[in-house]
Amino acid sequence: AILPIWTQFRLPPEQQDKDSLEIAKAAFTTIMQPLETHFSQQEYVAGPQFSAADVVVGSILGWANVMGLLKDLPHSTTYMRRVVSRPAYTRGRA
Repeated sequence: AILPIWTQFRLPPEQQDKDSLEIAKAAFTTIMQPLETHFSQQEYVAGPQFSAADVVVGSILGWANVMGLLKDLPHSTTYMRRVVSRPAYTRGRA
């Protein structure tokens, strides 16, 4: 779901295939439902503490957020914000 969205996202709005973009966004939202449910109950991927899994998932959700894909995923948005607010993330982005 990410690749078609990314290729469309990079194009100027007038060149984007809106139908394909909407289909890909819907697919991403569907695929994300298990994680959305998980983040409604847990702070991080593996439970209450940050782990290496959060580095991977947080990175993917960071890209998804840039593309506007987290709009309908409030728990995933909260999780992603929690990950990017960590001091190590801030230092890594500097």
